[in-house]
Amino acid sequence: MCPNGHVTNTATDSATNTKAPIPPKDCSDPNNEGESERIYRLYPRRIGKPKALASIQKAIAKEGFQKIESATKRFALSWHGKTDLTYCPHPTTWFNQERYNDESEVVEKPITEMSEAEYQMYIEAGLSKSCV
Repeated sequence: MCPNGHVTNTATDSATNTKAPIPPKDCSDPNNEGESERIYRLYPRRIGKPKALASIQKAIAKEGFQKIESATKRFALSWHGKTDLTYCPHPTTWFNQERYNDESEVVEKPITEMSEAEYQMYIEAGLSKSCV
């Protein structure tokens, strides 16, 4: 098992004839590739993927996965339900300019007026019930 709890495969080392674990790609992820893919999927406007992934990896290395994930969820929530993403920044721009440090633009809405999907998005974004 890798440090992330994933089951690993084994391979036989021909020189020593011993079995050694081979961790899945997610477990030996020095460039945060698995994490950056996850963040990219959360972002509301998916464009310029190669450069976006590089920017996301840089942000994760600087700030940590949890902070970037939480900020991206809040940002995505602010665009939830909008069909015109013309003014939504490209992910490369948003991450390179460290806009994840900006204050959240999530419009507060009473829980009683939220659909179940909206409520779940608020919970996943890390917003407490008192915020909504």
